[in-house]
Amino acid sequence: MSNNQSNSIVVEKIKTFITNNDRFLLTSHVNPDGDGIGSAMALKHALLGLGKQAEIIIDGKMPQTYSFLSNCNWVMDVSSVHSTVEKFKAVITCDAPNIERLGLASKFIDEGAVILNLDHHVSNESFGTIDCVILDAASTTQIVADILRWLCVDLTSDIAESIYLGLIFDTGRFKYSNTTPSVFALAAELVIAGVKPENISGKIYSNKTYETVQALGVFLDSIELHCQGRVSTAQFDLEYTNSKTWPKVDTEGFINYALDVTGVEVACSFREVEMGLTRVSFRAKRDFDVNSLASVWGGGGHQKASGCTLEMKLAEAKKTVLDEVARRL
Repeated sequence: MSNNQSNSIVVEKIKTFITNNDRFLLTSHVNPDGDGIGSAMALKHALLGLGKQAEIIIDGKMPQTYSFLSNCNWVMDVSSVHSTVEKFKAVITCDAPNIERLGLASKFIDEGAVILNLDHHVSNESFGTIDCVILDAASTTQIVADILRWLCVDLTSDIAESIYLGLIFDTGRFKYSNTTPSVFALAAELVIAGVKPENISGKIYSNKTYETVQALGVFLDSIELHCQGRVSTAQFDLEYTNSKTWPKVDTEGFINYALDVTGVEVACSFREVEMGLTRVSFRAKRDFDVNSLASVWGGGGHQKASGCTLEMKLAEAKKTVLDEVARRL
């Protein structure tokens, strides 16, 4: 949405889309984070308040970290949804760059469905029937907050809490460069609506399982420096991700420790999840574009935070990525 005219057109399309449909599928990318979960939860609260039906179906388990959200049981993994459920003709995707990133959740989308694509990533492929991709937004929940204003939906404490989750997640607790005056203005509005920042921060950032703390030690011990100290890597091998403790591990934020090392400009975190399948997360300082880096392997995200999946064993994926990073430095 690049100008006021296009903005108004999209707003009217969204209003019509919500008004003319009664049953919605809300979904996000595979293994969604706080922004994807928060966006879907806020939208479901709002749609129910408008007398609509809505289901949140994702490809992945609901992270235990977000279980403090009211009605967190609304978030259903595809494995828990019966395959005979009627497909949805009205779909809202949150924080996903393309249909493929929805994973198995996409099987619940009717072939002729109208899709409202909500996102703020430069890697978004504008795949929706209606695309509301606002690159200046700090989070998808910030876009959701705008949509709820357009629909004249009251900002309840439950909605506010869900929006706040995405806002603090994607701004790194208001420390990233996307923390703008509008972000603080929205945060203030959410606090007025009933959000208690100290409670949410405590539940998310100071409520780690014993297994998570143990995993952090493993992660830190694996950190290596490359390219004269400008690049750091850390990893979890297949043996660890297949261990009985792994399901209780939440690695959110781990990669920042690798990025925080003095002199490091790019951090790469590797997680071997299957034999021959490695997921990679990237973080960057300064002007290194990790969104462009991740796109080499079909991934994406932000300029300073992105990810991708390589169909390679851990060692091969690590070498492949490091060769490409070195070429770009």
